[in-house]
Amino acid sequence: MLSNADAKHLRSAFEVALRSREEGNLPFGCVIADGSGNAVIEQGNKALVPLRDPTAHAETVAAGLAARRYEPDELSGFTLYSSAEPCAMCAGAIYWSGIGRVVFGLSEGDLLAITGSHPDNPTMHLPCGEVLARGQRDVEVLGPELADEARRVFDGYFGCAAFGGTTVPALDASICACCTPARRLRPATFRNIFSLAFSASGLRPSSSKIRQ
Repeated sequence: MLSNADAKHLRSAFEVALRSREEGNLPFGCVIADGSGNAVIEQGNKALVPLRDPTAHAETVAAGLAARRYEPDELSGFTLYSSAEPCAMCAGAIYWSGIGRVVFGLSEGDLLAITGSHPDNPTMHLPCGEVLARGQRDVEVLGPELADEARRVFDGYFGCAAFGGTTVPALDASICACCTPARRLRPATFRNIFSLAFSASGLRPSSSKIRQ
């Protein structure tokens, strides 16, 4: 069951994903919280800028940082919150890092419906729970959670019909992120829309930032 603390950190992951998008990267982000519930790492996607490394997914990068900074007995009590379900690669990184719990927003299946065959994100339809279940230690998986909020992070980004993507009707479908140089909505426009979504739900997005 999603706790209030879980919801807070998951919404922070959505904010990290938004910042990643604004920086010219794919709209994915994650937050890692320690056993006391304190956010200790936040990480956005780095696959496009500056690395041009398709393996630089937010969760993989964050799991590596956590493994280098913390001891295995600490990591077993950590939770990784991801804006979307970790892919098979990221699930493997989470497993090998020693992190004990995963909470995600949008499911891999729903993400695939959004991305279609977009070349920047050839989504795998493989639930992270199936990957983690094959390991020799238990990793708790909770998700999808807050999926409607998670979906808004991707609105318009993979929307070009040429790639079989979709858009959410509530947003400006005339702005095709795939066909613009930055392949994303204007940051200020999108952030205003996202803030309105939070306001409508009576919630406030987190503005906290963790030093990398």
